[in-house]
Amino acid sequence: MGEPSQAAMNLTTEEKRLYGQLFQEADTDKLGIVTGEIALKFFQRTKLDFALLGEVRDGDIDGE
Repeated sequence: MGEPSQAAMNLTTEEKRLYGQLFQEADTDKLGIVTGEIALKFFQRTKLDFALLGEVRDGDIDGE
């Protein structure tokens, strides 16, 4: 694995706690990774629009 991205290093303490908690919830096998299959099931529970999830997956979250 590489170095954390600059964005990851700029998270607030509360954001780190929240995202860490969500990752732990998604990492059901406690392997330190979340596979695509697990991520799909995890994000389906959010009830977010599939088009929006596709944009997030593709890194196109600003609409460009």
